[in-house]
Amino acid sequence: MRTPSKWVTIVLSIDKFKNEDGTYTCENGCRHDNAESFYTSALFHFCGCGRPKEVIIYIRDCLRILTLQDDYNNDKEEFKSYNVRYQKACKKVFNSEGAKYFMWQSLDKLELTEHGGSVPGWLTEKGRSVLSDLQEILK
Repeated sequence: MRTPSKWVTIVLSIDKFKNEDGTYTCENGCRHDNAESFYTSALFHFCGCGRPKEVIIYIRDCLRILTLQDDYNNDKEEFKSYNVRYQKACKKVFNSEGAKYFMWQSLDKLELTEHGGSVPGWLTEKGRSVLSDLQEILK
């Protein structure tokens, strides 16, 4: 059993880090101009170099793929439909099996998914919270 990380606590309560002026201050006192910067730096621990917005778009898109499971109820026909949509979504987002499984493993490590019997698993409450926040941030 994994021990919940400090990161998990932050994800479930991002609003407590929001200042009146719309900026965010993380636990170590760093101030972030917006939620996008807060997520990339304080939550995902990225340095902010390169294209952080594209990275969180990628993470959002990967989390969205896992919501396709929400409509699947162990019915054989539903599974066929789900699998077609899942494969199509994966083909659009990932350029290789390695990239796909690297992301699934990373989301599991960040406790955004429940591992289950294999990766990808399904979204945890934290994963759904992050997806909801990212969708709001990226509107």
